[in-house]
Amino acid sequence: MRDVWSILGLNFRGLKVVDFGAGESTGRLLQLGAEVVAVDRDLERLREVRRLLRSRRGL
Repeated sequence: MRDVWSILGLNFRGLKVVDFGAGESTGRLLQLGAEVVAVDRDLERLREVRRLLRSRRGL
């Protein structure tokens, strides 16, 4: 996965990204400053991402 990030570059601040398959890539995009819309057929996985976001924001 490291190769993909180097190809894309690391400047994601302010970008809106649709991430299919919520998981590691979702977390990485968020760390890099992107606004992420996560799409996944696994509802529990989407809930995990939402919990993670809320815990980071203190909600």
